[in-house]
Amino acid sequence: MAAHPGASASTEAFTRIHDSWLTSALGVDSWIVNSSSPSEGLLTPNLSQPVPAPAFLTAKVPAHDIQTVRQLAQLGFYLVDTALTLQLKSHLVSGSVPRSSDESPEWEVSDATPEDADAVGQIAGRALTKSRFHFDPNIRPEVASTVKSKWAKGLALGHRGIGCRVVRDANGIQGFLGIVEGEDGEGVFVIDLIAVHPEVQGLGVGTALVCDFLGLAQANGALPQVGTQAANTSAVRFYERLGFTLTKATYVMHAHLSMEEPL
Repeated sequence: MAAHPGASASTEAFTRIHDSWLTSALGVDSWIVNSSSPSEGLLTPNLSQPVPAPAFLTAKVPAHDIQTVRQLAQLGFYLVDTALTLQLKSHLVSGSVPRSSDESPEWEVSDATPEDADAVGQIAGRALTKSRFHFDPNIRPEVASTVKSKWAKGLALGHRGIGCRVVRDANGIQGFLGIVEGEDGEGVFVIDLIAVHPEVQGLGVGTALVCDFLGLAQANGALPQVGTQAANTSAVRFYERLGFTLTKATYVMHAHLSMEEPL
């Protein structure tokens, strides 16, 4: 991987790990880039070694680490997203799910089944339009939506995470929420992905899903967390109304190698 002319950043400062799932979803070799350490450098190729092109690379940097952001920018990376992590301090969950009006239905939540995967994927593809893939001008919107759809289907099929919950009515599934464990393992439940069908947004589906998630976290003695984007201000306000508070901000950076046209 070549740096921009005049760049002083060292490619040896970063390691790369192949992302097989994203490679399959995007149709191009995809890599996760991390700051290297001596132990990592012995096990993982660093960026001074040629990256087969074409390729897509992702790096996530704590928002306070501007030096690493500058180094990555010199190597051809650019900022696409600021990921926010929010956490609920209290494990106590209200027994009632707030609704927008008396006419709004009471949404019932249950486990997703493999038969629900297509419906879950379709909702994700339609409703999730604010992600690092959608924000990247070098990724076409339909490709970004396909990534989120495949991601959601994996949750419903049990290929990813520790659970997927769905809301359904007479017309079928109207929303879903996927759960993964925190990076530190047990003791933290994270909302990995949540989406509501566009036609029923604002009627309490999302709130029902999140309150159900909080109940599951409480029952398992786990700390609830969620991730969203700084640009998705409506989601940030939604989680804050439910008691979540911001705990971490992370810059997400992308690089595309030898791609003449957007993915």
